[in-house]
Amino acid sequence: MPDVNQQRFNERVKKIAHKADPNVRVERRVSKDGLVVEVARRKRKTRLIPYKSILIAATLFVTVKGFILAELGEAVYVNRIETMRSGSAGEIAAAFLLDMDPATKAIAQLLDRFVFE
Repeated sequence: MPDVNQQRFNERVKKIAHKADPNVRVERRVSKDGLVVEVARRKRKTRLIPYKSILIAATLFVTVKGFILAELGEAVYVNRIETMRSGSAGEIAAAFLLDMDPATKAIAQLLDRFVFE
């Protein structure tokens, strides 16, 4: 028959080792009877690609393009993009990114209606 104290000791050692694992975070919670209990939880894996940040940056970029298009007007904006297309490699890349798309046009029309009138 195994020793009960040895079994409890092994359980406590296992819990301590689990809490010491770097992939585990320890949260302290108050149980129903008022005792503070440590609960070991696994850390969430972080994503390699921050999709939310990329989506926010793209949305802000399109919004800024819409502001610029609404402020300058379509003719001036297209003229400046065409000027950039005849420049260096960096200007060509910028012209590609700043070219009008349906989302930019929609934002510019919305801003023209409410802000720039």
